[in-house]
Amino acid sequence: MTKTKSMFSIYSYFKITIWSIIILSLVFITAIFFSNDSIDVDVKPSFTGKFYDSSIVKFNEINLTLTGNLTIPNPTIYQKIILPQSHIEFGFLRNLFIIICCVVLLKILPNTTKENLLKKDISKQILAIGILCILYSFVEVFQVSFASKIIRQLTNNQFIAEGYQLQNILFIIGGIICWFSKLYRQAYQLKQDQKLTI
Repeated sequence: MTKTKSMFSIYSYFKITIWSIIILSLVFITAIFFSNDSIDVDVKPSFTGKFYDSSIVKFNEINLTLTGNLTIPNPTIYQKIILPQSHIEFGFLRNLFIIICCVVLLKILPNTTKENLLKKDISKQILAIGILCILYSFVEVFQVSFASKIIRQLTNNQFIAEGYQLQNILFIIGGIICWFSKLYRQAYQLKQDQKLTI
């Protein structure tokens, strides 16, 4: 009885947490579209810009590249969606990615309790999260590319987007999740085969 209550409380905790993340992400997305405030974007001098050389400070044998913050007072909807904003919580594409992953997690969650584990094949849902992580790592690459194009236009080709640093991490995490989905499928099939032999 205690174990069941413990499992139920953990399950409930994760479910509430996932729903909270979804609600927060929806709030952030709503704020992006309905807020008239300016947005801040991390930028760095472009390689061909006149500020590039002055952005590098040398300390003995160490080079430090200085970056800046571009404030856009009245951003368009397109700029709000594409530009990688300085505040991580206000990225439209990132919040959309989080919401989709959380929805898939909500479908997986009931099948992860001790009583339901390996009773249903959820490898496709696990694989979906892995593929989402891999796809989003590429989306961020394209996002920074499009963002740099916008910033070049706004700054007369002097600055580009600083960009995100999560592409490689998300790609690796996605690959691990895809591999885990394969292991889960094999474990599920093995359990089904054992049931048939019995």
